[in-house]
Formats: sequence, structure tokens, C-alpha cells
Amino acid sequence: TEACRLVAEALGTGRAKVMQIEAEHHTLLVRAGVGWDEGIVGRVRLSMDEHSSETFSIAARAPVISNDLASEHRFDVPAFLKDAGVKAIASVPIFLPGGHPFGLLQVDAAEPRAFDDDDSQFLRTYATFLGPVIDRLIKTTALASTESYYRAIVEAARDYAILRTDADDRITDWLASAEAVFGWTALEAVGQPAAILFTAEDQAAGVPEREIKTALAQGSAADLRWHRRKDGSRVFIDGFVVPLRDGSGTLRGFQKIGQDVTQRHLAQEAARENEERQRFLITLGDAMRAEASADGKIHVAARLLGERLRASRVLYAEFDHARNVAEVFNGWFASGAA
Repeated sequence: TEACRLVAEALGTGRAKVMQIEAEHHTLLVRAGVGWDEGIVGRVRLSMDEHSSETFSIAARAPVISNDLASEHRFDVPAFLKDAGVKAIASVPIFLPGGHPFGLLQVDAAEPRAFDDDDSQFLRTYATFLGPVIDRLIKTTALASTESYYRAIVEAARDYAILRTDADDRITDWLASAEAVFGWTALEAVGQPAAILFTAEDQAAGVPEREIKTALAQGSAADLRWHRRKDGSRVFIDGFVVPLRDGSGTLRGFQKIGQDVTQRHLAQEAARENEERQRFLITLGDAMRAEASADGKIHVAARLLGERLRASRVLYAEFDHARNVAEVFNGWFASGAA
């Protein structure tokens, strides 16, 4: 739009436009412009199958000047130009770097106009500079759109904590998903050392520092362990850490992504404990059968075991795992046999 304004002022027409090729529709869209009534810019399309000066200019890769459209017999004049009272036009194709055609730059006069070779050369030079500018604008817009798209994705993934830290491993970027997992707001988290996310035991053991050293040495580091929430509760994270470097290889910080898998981890732990209990019961049954006498009565060691089991209802609460329980039972069997 600014390019249209500048070229319209330079040639004194007060009106100009850029028409962009829409390959999928085989049309030219009035992409930007100045001096036009509402309903033209961003809406009017011209079929590239029409025998117009616009399509000819792009196909010939050359400027086209028509100083009096009323007497123009070489090309068909688009209806929207007639309706807008355009009497003379000067067009030049716009090419992106690499020679790919983007569209057309056109100035429009409300009266017959003696556009000459100097005007044509000016438009050609202007379009030469405009092509790379448009190319950069397209790429920047696409990048911004892509970043917005992926940011929307990661923001929607509420069980994935995503954050960045600087080279000293202090938090610099804290997405809403990280707040959802850990509880700290961005205002509270940014500037804090990433070690605040680790349990007190891991902090004391130097786990955060070792994780960073591993990431630097190997390119990434797994982060599969219990972490700490703002309220002090624990959350089990399955994630990784990667170093971030610029084009020269200088360390800029770290990217950390972790999924809250607390429920899955607890379910797996419960399944493992249940499996251990089952193995213990099978082992216990085998041991009791082995201790049985010929007449089917249980050896005195087995009776002693039963008495101790009945007398100790809190036995399981006194041990963390069924392995420990099995070891105690084995000791009882050994003492009974003795």
C-alpha cells in the first residue's frame, strides 16, 4: 500500500494498485492500492484468460502503457477500470527474486495521460526494488503465521510444559502450558533458575547441573523424574532438554519440554507393586507346600509364620515394597527350620 502511495505521488496520478497473481484461480487480485473506492482493494479479481493489458504485461514480462483507454484497441479494458473512470494506465510486472512473477504494479490516471519511456523506465526500476521487498514481506508474514500456529498448538497442549532458559539456565520464556503443569505464572517464573522445578532431593544431589552438562555434551538430555509444583506437590515429568545456539554456535540458552505423566507413572508403579505381590504370594505358597509334612500338616515353621502374620496386621505398612516383605518371610522360614 505504501509503495502504491509513493508511486502515485511520483507520477501525479493519485491512484495506483498492485495486482497479485492467484495461481490456484488463474486470476489477478487487486492486492493493494490507493485512491480506490471501497470494494475494490482485496476484492476485485481479473481473469488471466482475458485479453487485457495486465495479463499481457505479465506474460510478456514487459511494461505496457495505454495513454487513452477510450481509443485502446490492442486489449480489452476491465470493467472495474471503466466503472472507476480510469482513462490511462501504465503497468509493469513485478518479479520476486529468482524471476518468479508476483503480479503487476499499475498507475491509473483519471484523464488521458502522456505516459512516456521515462515513466516506463521509472516504473520498471521501482518494480525491481519492490520485488525483493514483497518477497521479504511474504516470508515474514508466513513465518509469523507459522509461529502463531505452532504457539496455538503448544498452548493447547496443557499437559506439556514448554519453557526456555538463558545460558545460565534462568527461565526466560514460560508458556501457559508450563503454568498449567507447574503452577507458577510467567511473572513468577521468568528470571528464576530452572532448578526450582526440581525436588529438594534432586537439587541437593546436583541433578539440575548434571542435566545441563549432559545436554551440552550430548546435544540433549532426558528429564524423566519427579519435579516440584509451586504448591510443593510433586509431578512426574517425561521430557528432555536441548541447548539453543545461534548461527555462530554461541550458546543462547536451553529449550525444555516435558509432559505431565503423573497418572501414568502412578498406574505403572501400582501395576509393578501388584506384580511383586503376586510373585510373593506364589513364592509363599510354594514355600508352605514344601514345608508340609507327609500327612498334609504344615511344618512348625509354617505355623509360626501364620501366627506372626495374624499378630502383625500392619505388616505391609512397615515396608515400602513386597520385596522387603519376602525377605522377612524368608528369614522367618530360616529361623523356623533351625
